[in-house]
Amino acid sequence: MSGLRAENIECWTIMLAAGELTPAGFKKLVSKMDVLTKLDAIKLEVAAKASAQRLADGI
Repeated sequence: MSGLRAENIECWTIMLAAGELTPAGFKKLVSKMDVLTKLDAIKLEVAAKASAQRLADGI
């Protein structure tokens, strides 16, 4: 998923340079992507903890 995010940032940077996106719009998109990245990290952490708990329960 990080590749897709890098592509988005590249696209938004091009749009910003071309005047198709305002600096405020760019900042908003990057901020939203940051939130989504943090949510993905939390999901992975929860999944890892659940997996470890299932393993521990099985021992």
